[in-house]
Amino acid sequence: MLGRSSGWQDRRVSSRHLETERTYELAGAGVPDLVAGTDAVIASVDDLGTVQLEATYVDTADLSLLARRVTLRRRLGGDDAGWHLKLPPQDDTRQEVHWPLGAYSEIPAAVQHTVTSLVLGRSLQPVVSLATTRHRSVLRTDDGTPLAEVCDDRVAATVLLDRPAGSRAPAAESVTVWREIEVELMAGDEAVLDLVHDALLAAGAQPSAYASKLARALAEHVMPAPPLPADHDSGSAGVVVLEYLHEHLEALRAADLSWRLDEDGDGVHDLRVQARRLRTALAVYRPIFDEQIARRLQGDLTQLGRELSMQRDLQVERAELLRTLDGQDTQVTGSVAELAERRRSSDDATARAATRTALASRRYVELLTDLEALTSGAALSPVAGQPATSVLPGLLRRAHDRLRRRARRAQEAAVPEERREALHDLRKSAKRLRYANEAAEPALGKDVRRLRKRAARVQSDLGHHGDAHALAGWLYELSRADGVDAHVGFALGALHAAQLEAAQEAERSAARSVRRLLALG
Repeated sequence: MLGRSSGWQDRRVSSRHLETERTYELAGAGVPDLVAGTDAVIASVDDLGTVQLEATYVDTADLSLLARRVTLRRRLGGDDAGWHLKLPPQDDTRQEVHWPLGAYSEIPAAVQHTVTSLVLGRSLQPVVSLATTRHRSVLRTDDGTPLAEVCDDRVAATVLLDRPAGSRAPAAESVTVWREIEVELMAGDEAVLDLVHDALLAAGAQPSAYASKLARALAEHVMPAPPLPADHDSGSAGVVVLEYLHEHLEALRAADLSWRLDEDGDGVHDLRVQARRLRTALAVYRPIFDEQIARRLQGDLTQLGRELSMQRDLQVERAELLRTLDGQDTQVTGSVAELAERRRSSDDATARAATRTALASRRYVELLTDLEALTSGAALSPVAGQPATSVLPGLLRRAHDRLRRRARRAQEAAVPEERREALHDLRKSAKRLRYANEAAEPALGKDVRRLRKRAARVQSDLGHHGDAHALAGWLYELSRADGVDAHVGFALGALHAAQLEAAQEAERSAARSVRRLLALG
């Protein structure tokens, strides 16, 4: 039995790669002659022989990984033994993450850490055991370049998961056997897959109806999606907002997974964006839910955004600095970049640690668990059953009026600091209005679509304004650092002035965007 590992382990993965492949069902005859069937693009087939593979797939009892098209297995045999996490495919391509085997009785801590947002504290357990006899061949060009690998698999699957009530799935001790062909690109491109596809279909093969071997083995065990509230039709306010919340909770989970695989990537940005979308829906459409629950979740999402803000702000500053330095004198660029990195190294470490702490906390897992319950319709108010077309417009009007008040305050602010703060608040209101209209768009159509787009423009203009001011302040601090010579100091001063001008232009653009937005309502 696989269990949890004890103690802390390195959370970094050993390798990550993209695999592009297609899978086919082929009964009876063997793999056809792919040299003759591919117009000589494939010049030869290199037979690599047969290998025995054993894999134990793990998931939660309710198959929360498989429900999101994610698979996690421990494989023995072949040249890639270890733990494999396969992420949802995009067309024919999906990312695969590898960790070393570790002790057989333990699921490595690094693996458990990576899938935190998907399992939410549920135990991982073996769900399927696969024994595969794999015959491998490599398709090559006339100069020996490997184009693709063809795997002729004979699979025996044993289901280890208890059968759901009423299922006709086989008992756990029974074995399901099938044959499939996997074609994975190596140095070739999609055209090679297309040629092999045609040759296989001509030989009687059919594209597999399953996303993975695990999905096939558990075809009758997959849990259905949680039903929408039985007493609400698809046009009700509750259903419209729940569907939006569900979509962006899943997007937040995907962003969490992305961050855990690459702490310096875009995952922290995507986490904050999805938290903001969820928070906006709960704030603007609060009357649709139990008010106490909605307010609590809204507050927890606000706190999460704050905890992630330091790392994201530093990422934005770095990107803006690199953009500003583009085209500058190389000596200046090098000196400024060195200064910046010297000042940033400790900040980066602190910011990453803050994000790790937030995403490792019990509070975070409880927040996602509560959001999951909310999206199942567990905390709807009587308003939720009313038609979306009668409920949502009035709630959107409140968000629009909020932006109007913030715009007036920004216009009246005379002191520079107060004006910058007012413009920052206006940007938040524009973002709130944008996301609120985004949630209502499926029900209300083109009218809110126009509002959403104009609100997004205000948000963008004011984002440029805030970024330019932040970078100007940072450049000023750099100019005062020890060891800055006159040449670099002058260059920093010029860059500082350019950022202040960019902020003024962004503010002028935002004023035009605000007028266009308010003209719609």
